[in-house]
Amino acid sequence: MIYRTNAVAALLLFSVSAPVLADSGTFEHTHCFAGTTQTLKHSDGNVANVVSFRGTIRAATSGQVFDNMSTQCVGLYGQLEGNTFSQGFCELFDNDSDRVFIRYQHQGTEGTFQSVSGIGKYRGMTLDATYSNVMRFPQTPGFLQGCAQVRGRWERN
Repeated sequence: MIYRTNAVAALLLFSVSAPVLADSGTFEHTHCFAGTTQTLKHSDGNVANVVSFRGTIRAATSGQVFDNMSTQCVGLYGQLEGNTFSQGFCELFDNDSDRVFIRYQHQGTEGTFQSVSGIGKYRGMTLDATYSNVMRFPQTPGFLQGCAQVRGRWERN
């Protein structure tokens, strides 16, 4: 009987749909991620890495847009003449299988990202944000992990 009650409670929890989005707003979240890299090291100041990583997003305020979303990303990062860079694409997706596709890029530790397209409740959404790498964990060869603090504004057209 306890197992049946727990199963019914779990089904009710997963059947609750995500809140309806307003027409616009601001957001702030932390995106933590980990993935594998391949490195091309030409010299100490010229290194390129290709990365494929997955992550999760937690909003500064529970229930805010993009809260509890998962991510899958691909990118290129490294150093050119000693200056760091990063650029790539991420897909953010929620429990309803609705998704938003973004492009990110940065020089140094500050970066930007913008929406490219959206599916489901994110169709027609535009967003612009800035991010900074706030946590960088000990790295091992062939692996990348960290967290980024993201702040921005979104609007539905």
